[in-house]
Parts: sequence; C-alpha cells; structure tokens
Amino acid sequence: AAAVAPAGGVAFEIPAVQMLSPRGRHAVRVSRTHVRLAGPRDTLVEVPLAGIKYAYALSKVDNYGKVSADLWVLVLREPVASGKQMTSTIVFQTKPKPKPFDPHSARKPPKPPPTLKVTVTSALLREGCTLLSSHVAISSSSSSSSSSSSKDVYAIEGTMRDLISACFDRGVFTKEPPRVTDPTYFKSSRSSPVVKCYVGVNDGILYPLPDGIFFLGRPYTFVALDEMAGLECAKGGSGRTLDLIVSVHDEGEPPHEFSMIEKEEHGPLTAYVQRLLKKAQRLAKEEGSSSSSCSGGGGGAVPSAAASGNADDAVMVDDISSPEENDGVDDDPDDDSDDDSDDDSDFDPN
Repeated sequence: AAAVAPAGGVAFEIPAVQMLSPRGRHAVRVSRTHVRLAGPRDTLVEVPLAGIKYAYALSKVDNYGKVSADLWVLVLREPVASGKQMTSTIVFQTKPKPKPFDPHSARKPPKPPPTLKVTVTSALLREGCTLLSSHVAISSSSSSSSSSSSKDVYAIEGTMRDLISACFDRGVFTKEPPRVTDPTYFKSSRSSPVVKCYVGVNDGILYPLPDGIFFLGRPYTFVALDEMAGLECAKGGSGRTLDLIVSVHDEGEPPHEFSMIEKEEHGPLTAYVQRLLKKAQRLAKEEGSSSSSCSGGGGGAVPSAAASGNADDAVMVDDISSPEENDGVDDDPDDDSDDDSDDDSDFDPN
C-alpha cells in the first residue's frame, strides 16, 4: 500500500478511522500539540493534547462479555466543538484483535485484515512519544512531503487496530499508557465488565471504571470521580429494575441518571460505589495532607452515596466524615496490604 503523507505541520495522518464520537469516518491528523479529526462535509474537531484527561482501551461487549469491537476513548478536561454540539469524549472503534487460528480446525483460515502504510515525521511528534522506537527511518527524498526534507521521516505499517493501538500505547495522545477495565472494581452478575442501561430513551452500555463512569451510547458520557458529588443506586419506577443516579459538583448541571439496569446488578453496583467512595476518601486525604504541608489547607470534596433496593427497601448512607473502616471491601485493589485472599458497522448496543 502507498504511504499516506501528512499535510504541513502534521506529524502523520491515519485516514478513514471509524469513530463513534464524533460519529462517522474521520481522518486523524496528529501534531505536536493537537489531534484533529477531519470528518464528512468538511467538519473538523480539534483536540489539544494537553486537554486530554484520561485515555482508555476498552472492549465493546454484550451482557455476557462477548467482544464485538475494541474501543479507544479519550476523556477531555473541557468539551470541544463537534459540529453544532460539544463533546467531552472522543471514541475510536476498531475491529477486535483476531483470535489465533487453530490449524486443526475444519474451517478455512480467516482473511487477514487490510494494512495501511503511514508516513511519520518524527520532529513533529510530541516530546516523549515512542511511536517510532521499533521502526527504521526512510530517506527524506522518499517522502512526498517537501517540508520534511531536513527531518527524519518514517514509514509505519499495520492494520487499523495496530495503528490506533500504537497511538494509545506509545504516548502519541497521553504520556501514560491507556487505562483498562478493572474486574476488582466492578464485575457484573454475569462476570461482565459492563451493564446495559438507558439514558432517557437511548439504550447503551455502562462501564463502571476506577476513575468514573462511562456510558457508551447517545450521548456518550464520562463522569469522572472528581466531578461526582453523590451516587445513588435505587429501585427503578417499575420496581424490577435499578437506577444509578450520579450528581456532580456543578450545581448548574442536572444529575446523570442511568436507568433500567437489571435488579441482579444491585450487589455488584453497590460494591462498586463503596469502592469508588473509599478511593475518593483516600485521594481527598492525600490531597489534604499535601495542602496542609504547603499551606495548612484542607482536603478535596468527596461524593456521598446511597444504595437502596434490598428486600426491606432500606437505605444505606455512608458517613464520609467518619474514619475509614475495613468493611470487607478492598478500596484499593492494586494494594495487597489489606487483601484477604474494526467493526465498521454503526453502534448497536444490542
């Protein structure tokens, strides 16, 4: 395949990337300071790299954990314009990594996915990016970009998933590697990392993550832990489902309501809320200690929680002002000290 040469000032461009937010196929153009998404009808979404808060590598799964696509999510500190709307989440979609083929199988081997070759100008990448650490530079004269004559020019090749994965793994968008789902924070009653739910009349998939809650559906929404003022897991209107309600510190913003969750998820979601609260308490305590050492100030805000829906419909409210107690819930699964033991189709959450 012929290499795709970037425009002036752009380190590289990946054409026709399938995206869920903003929707449609976009050319992804990366520079030292921005990633720009050029879409249909001359639309352009500009994302400053310094404005990316989190990067996540997720799997698009059903209620039973079957993977249909890989999702690559950028969570932004501030929303950016996407046409006439604003968005705080950028979502790429690729086909999942193919499973190893069994040569003893009676089936024919699958057709390998197509590959792309992309020309990269190393001097225009952000500092610390390791995208080209395993690639050899091609001569400047072989580049179709005349502005790159004095810079190292590379050609990288791979499937669409390979290229997008490399952008997330090798510091193109963020200095840290992408985060993933953590089964020690949440695992559904079906051992899946997600639950199905609704936002208004739109169905989608809810990812309870260590840093917040991500709704894959319209509107694509990420509520970060430091934005939360309270969480409530309560019975839905019919009594046969649950609602997860997340209020935020911004009083001008209404609560986020994720409704019609199967009642079997009450236990897993309650445990997740408790873990999230304990993490928020720990982070606030650390922030308070840091502030006290510098200026004598206090700590940060911690969300409150309520959980209802058990047999007698009692409501449990965590007293977040009291010292932390060991209630059997591991608040930091990464700390063993207290451990007791591309799918190119349109998005369809069904």
